[in-house]
Amino acid sequence: MKILKYLFFIVIFHSCKAQTNLETMIVNYNAATRGSSIKYEVTSSKLYYKDIENTIETKTTSKFWEEITTIVEQINLSEIENFNPPTSDRNVDAALHATLSITIGNQIYESQTFDHGNPPEELKSLIETLFNDLDLE
Repeated sequence: MKILKYLFFIVIFHSCKAQTNLETMIVNYNAATRGSSIKYEVTSSKLYYKDIENTIETKTTSKFWEEITTIVEQINLSEIENFNPPTSDRNVDAALHATLSITIGNQIYESQTFDHGNPPEELKSLIETLFNDLDLE
């Protein structure tokens, strides 16, 4: 019986810790080339986006945050730096140089540089969700 109590405590503690980590998660997307840049940061409470023409700062909706955390949970973050970009247009200034970083607690997971608009397959869903929620009109 004591073993079951300890096991229950460990499972509950671990679940709470994982949830807290995602609540403090920060998702950063940066893209730049000569004369152009994009900065995008999302947390559980705010969304900040800035490019040459637009600056958006607003609260993150719970639905949007839930979508982001669900997608992040499906990504093998320890391998994010090994995800291969499908194209290399950024090498000849035909695309912005983009990177994605996800901070959870004290751990920062950062991708290789990839072409803005054409991320590695493993990050595509997350980046599309980030940009689909923006209203840039």
